Amino acid sequence: MKPKSPVQLVTYVWGHSYLREVLDITLAAVVAPGNLPALAAHFKCRFTLCTEARFFKEVEESAAFAAIRKLCPAELCAVDDLVANKLGYGHSLTHILYRAVHSAKQSPQETTFLFFNADWIFGAHCFEALIEPLQRGDRLIVAPSYCAISELAKPAILAAKDPATGILSVEHRDLAELIIRYRHNTIRGKTLDQNELHMDVNDQFYHLVDEHTILGRQMPIAIVCMRPEIVPDRPRTFWDYGTVSEMCPTIRPVVLADSDEFLMMELRSAATYKQNLRFGPRDPDETIRVLSGFTTKDHRDYGRHTLVLHSRDLPVSLPEEQRRFDAYVDGVLDALGPPVAHLDHQYWSELEPIYEMIRDAYRAASQPNAGAPFMVPTMEDAFNAALASFREQLARRRAAIHESRSSDMVGDTKSNTRTELVERTAEFAHVLNVFKALSAARMSQFEAEVSSLALAAADIEREVQAPVPDAPGELQATKGGEPNDLCGWYFDPRLLQPLFISLAELDAKARVLTATTNLSSPLPRLMAQMPGQHDTISLSRIQTEAGSAASEAYDVIVCQPDIVDLQQLPGVLPKLRQILAPGGNIFLCIVDFREGLQKLVTPQNALPDFCEIKLTAVTSSILTKERWWRQVRRLRRFPLGQFVERLVYKMVYRYRRFEYKTAEGIPPNCTAIILHAVPLQ
Repeated sequence: MKPKSPVQLVTYVWGHSYLREVLDITLAAVVAPGNLPALAAHFKCRFTLCTEARFFKEVEESAAFAAIRKLCPAELCAVDDLVANKLGYGHSLTHILYRAVHSAKQSPQETTFLFFNADWIFGAHCFEALIEPLQRGDRLIVAPSYCAISELAKPAILAAKDPATGILSVEHRDLAELIIRYRHNTIRGKTLDQNELHMDVNDQFYHLVDEHTILGRQMPIAIVCMRPEIVPDRPRTFWDYGTVSEMCPTIRPVVLADSDEFLMMELRSAATYKQNLRFGPRDPDETIRVLSGFTTKDHRDYGRHTLVLHSRDLPVSLPEEQRRFDAYVDGVLDALGPPVAHLDHQYWSELEPIYEMIRDAYRAASQPNAGAPFMVPTMEDAFNAALASFREQLARRRAAIHESRSSDMVGDTKSNTRTELVERTAEFAHVLNVFKALSAARMSQFEAEVSSLALAAADIEREVQAPVPDAPGELQATKGGEPNDLCGWYFDPRLLQPLFISLAELDAKARVLTATTNLSSPLPRLMAQMPGQHDTISLSRIQTEAGSAASEAYDVIVCQPDIVDLQQLPGVLPKLRQILAPGGNIFLCIVDFREGLQKLVTPQNALPDFCEIKLTAVTSSILTKERWWRQVRRLRRFPLGQFVERLVYKMVYRYRRFEYKTAEGIPPNCTAIILHAVPLQ
């Protein structure tokens, strides 16, 4: 006899390319014998796919949806109004999952929800691992997902799909092998035992025990199953920032930490979060400072659970490796300030008023006899909504401060006043400059509002002093360098002026190849203005195809690697030489437009010994600190944010001056280096 508590599977997707991935891959793994068929044999199941109404017909006619319907009832839930706002993915996701919970056929408190993302791929027997805890009555089950590079892992996944049945059934250790082999750069950047690169925000920690085993901590771990105790009317924070505290406040979770038991691969494009990678090892003090500024209780609670991803039997060295890994991560967590309140978190409340405004405008335009079609509200409307939100946050913060003077409830206010108010004041100041150019007639009103709020925020900052946490000791790494980024509108051609001068006298018949990570970056377009016959190729193709990637030899090769490709440089340059004509030259360009390259290990050390190297360093008169750039980047979450960010960068480049000199090493304030590699004859 089936238990009374039904299981409702919920996933969501918007955008056609993601829909195809769900139908072709995600659901193909869900219907593997050890997943939904096993679960449906023990529980009354129902499947809900939340998507745009325009996709309903395509979904209903798909083989994947038909396979689901053979196992349990399946339904579609329209979420067009919740994805009309392109500003906040996290807001849309959270509102969609709340809608799914509220639309349960039975009471949400009597329904077990099984959530999964559109880009998750389940191992062959994941759902079998859920049966026993659900039969025991456990209400909360969490498990990690691990990111793999989609471009590399997807072909192997598709090859494992049964062409006759359309089922994707990959054994857990085979899936783990793919994840480890093609692990995403965000995992590499958050791996402690390497010093080549790191992520600017370390909300996950990994340790590569051996080539088949990875230890991990994730903040938070994904909610797989939940039977809520409480169902709030509406969300007031992101799904992964406080849902457990809101819906299951007294429930102790079941953590499926071993990949042999439960494993999900998360497909992620190689370019995703590449802009957040940094040269060199992480700074533990900076990790603590950043995590103290945004992590909630849910983040930190789940960050205490150690996870194991392995494609073979666990090594005998694992206990000692885990002891050292746990000591480091626990040291970081212990050094953090008090958790940030999850309700009305600063990241959530920055965009929620705009999100709600756009959602309501869409709903109004979708009504019968609505008249005018839906249009995204104007920038001025968005600015006013954000300004009102900031005013409300300021009032809440001031009230919290006054309340804390007569109680012990001071931790949250102490640790977050600067990041939540002072940095937001700076954002409004930047936005104000833009509006001065766009709408001069309204500026006096906006300026008065922002000035008043800025003064109030400054008063609150003086009232509260943020604590300075201590750094952990064991496994502490030395400080490293900063990022490389030569793609995007902010690239200043003057950075590579010595290169262009060197190439200006090329013969018109010279063959020139530009090898770059990002084919849409400005470098190929700039190179096309130089004399010669030009070709462009991606570095990934060079790495995989070598000499076969080019029809004939080149007289000049200009190579522009990003931070990830730079790690592969010793293997790439020999392949470049295979397509270099006798007497040809290779130019290697590395750029960091922010804090500079002086902390980068001298690149000559990584070059093959068959090259004679000449290094030209480009130093800048303006070299701002990474903390300042991070504040500018936060504008991306704000209405007009990308426009304002662009304006700030343009202003910096307008007044920046460069000097060029040949050097043995990397001098201070170095923002670009050009390595001229001359092959030895």
